[in-house]
Amino acid sequence: ADPRRFFFFFLVTMNMQGGQDFDTVIIRKKKPTSSQTRDSKNVNNAFRTGNVATTTKFGAGGNSKGGPANATKLDNSDEAFAHAKVSTELKKAIQQARIAKKMTQAQLAQAINELPKVVQSYENGKAIPNNQVLGKIERALGCKLRGGGKKKGGKK
Repeated sequence: ADPRRFFFFFLVTMNMQGGQDFDTVIIRKKKPTSSQTRDSKNVNNAFRTGNVATTTKFGAGGNSKGGPANATKLDNSDEAFAHAKVSTELKKAIQQARIAKKMTQAQLAQAINELPKVVQSYENGKAIPNNQVLGKIERALGCKLRGGGKKKGGKK
């Protein structure tokens, strides 16, 4: 062992009543520094003893282009994929019900505990429909917005 690498600290408790009487001696090693723990000799030794946990980062060390594995399949497909937007009937129904209640978009947003831009995007038809938000709007306006237009004929 290299004497410069390890320092020993001695804690000596002395009893001063009857001369020098050493009661307790505690010897502690100084922890190795980060550069010493990264030394190739120490790393290899840790691998041999199994004291190393290795993790690989996603795409680490690669020179490849990022993105999902099925990106080329999506690029080559003929279909155009898009999220479903709010229908024209629904956005008109929200607008008419809000105006009938004499509420502004901001007031409706406050009533349903959402941001005003959420109500605005629903009325513009740009929002992706969310059943929770639609349920809040229905309760705040007191009208049925989805599934209310079709009547089912019952069997006799």
